[in-house]
Amino acid sequence: MIFHQTVSASFNVTPSPFNCFASPAVTFSNASARPKIISFNSNSNKGKIILTWSITDNQDVDRFEVERSLDGKIFETAGLVFANYKSGTDSYQFFEKENKTKTYYYRIRIVAKNDSVDYSQAIMAGPDIIK
Repeated sequence: MIFHQTVSASFNVTPSPFNCFASPAVTFSNASARPKIISFNSNSNKGKIILTWSITDNQDVDRFEVERSLDGKIFETAGLVFANYKSGTDSYQFFEKENKTKTYYYRIRIVAKNDSVDYSQAIMAGPDIIK
């Protein structure tokens, strides 16, 4: 009987600053252990857009980059939320003044301490959204 297992990993290559001909140092991290968003919601209240999210493996996160888009395809950075480095699952919020005439797509760019990057799904927020 033959068993097949697929293993995925990400790696960072860091060249040596002292010798440009030296072999680079390579560090591997298990891709399945990356922090993941487990919930992501939007709400508007008193003229503010409020984004809330929860994450797994919080201790591995460096920062969250909140991204905004008009079309859901081209995103720009709306703000940064720095991780608190608590272990396990934790929750975060981001506030932004609501634009009364535009609906935006938002997503979270998760940057881990090992520089790996992952994205949340995009959600919509604005005056045209029915809760």
